[in-house]
Amino acid sequence: GIMVSRALWPQLSARLPAMKWRSVHIVSLALFSAFVSAVRLDDARTVQVDCLVVGGGIMGAATAYALRQTLPKSKVVMLVEQFDDPVHGQGSSHGDGRAFRFAYGDLNYAKLAKVALRGWKDIEKRSAEKLLYGEDKGGVDIADAAHPHLRDLESVLSKLNSKTKLYVGEELSKDFPQIRLSESEAGLHSKDSCVIHADKALQCLHKLSIDNGVFVEYGKRCNEIKVDMSASRRNIEAFFLDKRHKRRRSVQTDSLILCGGPWTEKLVRGLTIGNGYGAQRVMQLPEMKASLETIVYYGFKNDAGEGVPDHGVGHLPMFMVHEDNGIGPHGYYGLPVMNIPGVKVSAHYCGPIIDPDEREHIGYNVNTDDEGGKKLKNSELIAAQNARVQAVIDSCDRLVERLFPFLDVNKKMAVKHCVYTATPDHDFLLGPLRVAKSEDISAVGHTIPGLFIAGGFSGHGFKFAPAIGEIMAAYVRNYLQEAATRDSAAMGHLGIGMRFKGCTQFSDEPENAEWETIDLVPFLPERFAQKYMSPKVSLDGASAGLDGTVFGAQGIPATK
Repeated sequence: GIMVSRALWPQLSARLPAMKWRSVHIVSLALFSAFVSAVRLDDARTVQVDCLVVGGGIMGAATAYALRQTLPKSKVVMLVEQFDDPVHGQGSSHGDGRAFRFAYGDLNYAKLAKVALRGWKDIEKRSAEKLLYGEDKGGVDIADAAHPHLRDLESVLSKLNSKTKLYVGEELSKDFPQIRLSESEAGLHSKDSCVIHADKALQCLHKLSIDNGVFVEYGKRCNEIKVDMSASRRNIEAFFLDKRHKRRRSVQTDSLILCGGPWTEKLVRGLTIGNGYGAQRVMQLPEMKASLETIVYYGFKNDAGEGVPDHGVGHLPMFMVHEDNGIGPHGYYGLPVMNIPGVKVSAHYCGPIIDPDEREHIGYNVNTDDEGGKKLKNSELIAAQNARVQAVIDSCDRLVERLFPFLDVNKKMAVKHCVYTATPDHDFLLGPLRVAKSEDISAVGHTIPGLFIAGGFSGHGFKFAPAIGEIMAAYVRNYLQEAATRDSAAMGHLGIGMRFKGCTQFSDEPENAEWETIDLVPFLPERFAQKYMSPKVSLDGASAGLDGTVFGAQGIPATK
């Protein structure tokens, strides 16, 4: 009466001794029952695994998938997500579309995007699902014609041999009539941009992970992590609260990767580190402020006539607008029509700072009435946060009125929200965590065995998910001293000097494969603990579009 699923059989068969199949059939029932109970969080016992990923958003799912693909089948990989469904609206991985582009002013990011593109196409092939849309229309970066960022983008893209074309003023409307530029504006078109279907991508990664043997648990929130640095095995124990049954469970693991999105800072605060002689503190990490960003979907004017060009995916390119948006210096981004019948527009890095667990009264047209005649807790702050949301919408209206002649700012088909988790320099946090060298947490000590972080994706990380997963899997493999499996040669590896060699074009003939080398130093978590501050960073909170008097100052760099 016991059925062995595809997700469980690889681990079970790897544990069965070499014996005749008649004996295997008799023994497997008992072993299977014991094995399954050992990797479930629904019973009272402590679960033991080799790799634990906390957080089932796009980064956690990509990391779990890459771990399962590259580690031996005998290694047990578990992914735990606090919500009952991976596609929920509370984090940063939901929605119909995300921008994909090579168009970065930083060559390191552009190379990372090339590795990610190979990963997305591999996921499409393995899942038989289409995830990338509008590849034939690319993307366009819009700015003042003299803006140096356009030249930076053109320079980086030329190094990748990407096809670009610079349009000035009305020239853009000849190829893309949906957009009208002024004489002083220019648009740099790049062929390598497209749109990722976010919900489908997340669902595919969860399904592929489960089908390949990752044990996935939903509805269980991590509220404490203990690290015993004196232990040789299973030195990390994570505690989870089953939200449905209100029971606490634990997982002991050799390696743990924090992929908590806007909850990452809370997970780090829940760390307890011991070495057999006393407690130690984790090194200084940057503030990872969660902001509620607003996305507006605009419909079409009633009097636009029959000559309205198609604004759907495959017709309108994804777009970035590099200008001060009236709230901050980081401009706008937008996507063509996908599931929701409207063009998606958002002002970048302008949303109010929030607690991801307390956002029910924050947003567009939300209920802010007093509860039962009692004044809401923090009512003044909530009012200021909602005023910021309205300011973002007004800013988007101004952009649409200026650039998109066929869209109607009074016809908002939907207003949605997404959470950004921003570091001060907008670069990611990837790699092992370290202890503080002393009471001064800005002094870096040694690494915490088996504990890694992938966070602070600052509103531009989704596109990189397959590459991020491969980087984190490489970190874990190195720590566990495991070589990548032979059938995962395309998933890259760590090299000398904190470099990741990622595949951009795989071939069965090694000499025909193409690779890019990614510098991981800019992403190391200790760059802040060492009192390192990039010269790009401004400490002026107002320049970041955040009201220092209400939300606190946050240093933000120039637009990437």
